[in-house]
Amino acid sequence: MHQYGNHKSASTPEGLLLAENLIHTDVKRERAIPIPIDYVDSIIGSELCPLGIAKQYTINNRGEVIDKHRACHDHTFSLGPSGQSLNKRTDKDSLEPMHYGKCLSRILHHVHLLRLAHPDTPIVVSKTDLDAAYRRIHPVWHLAVQCISIIGSLAYLLLRLPFGAAAAPAEFCVLSEHWERNT
Repeated sequence: MHQYGNHKSASTPEGLLLAENLIHTDVKRERAIPIPIDYVDSIIGSELCPLGIAKQYTINNRGEVIDKHRACHDHTFSLGPSGQSLNKRTDKDSLEPMHYGKCLSRILHHVHLLRLAHPDTPIVVSKTDLDAAYRRIHPVWHLAVQCISIIGSLAYLLLRLPFGAAAAPAEFCVLSEHWERNT
């Protein structure tokens, strides 16, 4: 079970250093638990998940475009006892519908309705950035034990929504809808 390893993006010397830095940040922020590799098989329902590093871009405080890296988990890989990947085993029909990419349209419709109902009232709109919100949501235990990655001589049990799991975006949308309605 431990022979497969991580994706090439997390296996090169540069990628391994990035993976170690990212996972150590998760451990410091209580989003992952390091465990000895030998303990993985004793955790009921445990599965290894190959780790990869995705390169993205962001803007620093001077407005310059800089590289940013994110650890992603390959839940399309079949490493568990069923022979099917976690994403294949996810019942997508049972997930809540997602509203990604519809935020601006929904806000504009809401502003339009407000204007129709209250033509003389100023409309004030604010934006809240929930820093690392996706990482602050804890998965249920049976999902967490299916998100174990190995880096170096340790295995890491993920305590946040994994980037790469089919169910994670729907879980995030459910909570973000709650935040939107209650802020």
